[in-house]
Amino acid sequence: LSSFPTCLKMELNAAKILRENSKLSLKYGISYTGAFDDASASLLGGIVVTDNASMKVIRWEFRRGKAAVLIPDWGRGEVRVDDIRRNPERVRKAVGFAIRGDYRSAMIENSIYYCERIGYPVEVIERVREFGCCVGLSGNGPAFVAFGDSDSVRDVSSVWSEYGRVIVTELAREPVEDVVISPDLFENVFIQWD
Repeated sequence: LSSFPTCLKMELNAAKILRENSKLSLKYGISYTGAFDDASASLLGGIVVTDNASMKVIRWEFRRGKAAVLIPDWGRGEVRVDDIRRNPERVRKAVGFAIRGDYRSAMIENSIYYCERIGYPVEVIERVREFGCCVGLSGNGPAFVAFGDSDSVRDVSSVWSEYGRVIVTELAREPVEDVVISPDLFENVFIQWD
């Protein structure tokens, strides 16, 4: 696959790829927000905080560690957009935490709010809060994600195995191969590598 763009003499421009992906996700009803944040994290690696409306990355950093993904035994809950938008203050609070780099608080605040609105069990988060991982709902679910050091992720995985299948992996430490990352992707960005 890495030779595909070379054969066509195409540049893999991250900003163009991510913005087009977001527009198509909205146009075809794949996402409620365009999922610019999710696509950015997948393409760029690391921890990414974005402004989905302006399609800009506002925080990007890499950390060493592990991640666990829970694929629960239950299916996807019903997303009612009007219900989710009812109390935007809690989501704004979570965004504030994320912008400041407090991902643990951001993920917990955001996830409890969405779990309550969509109907997922909050106990999936509550039971592992003490382990010190960043933990929360992945998008609109039903998957949950946690990241942190190896020991804490192992502890989370042990608890989460009661709810379904758990996948453990390394945190992505670099962008996708051959992708060109141009300055127009960022807005007042904070970038950090450990």
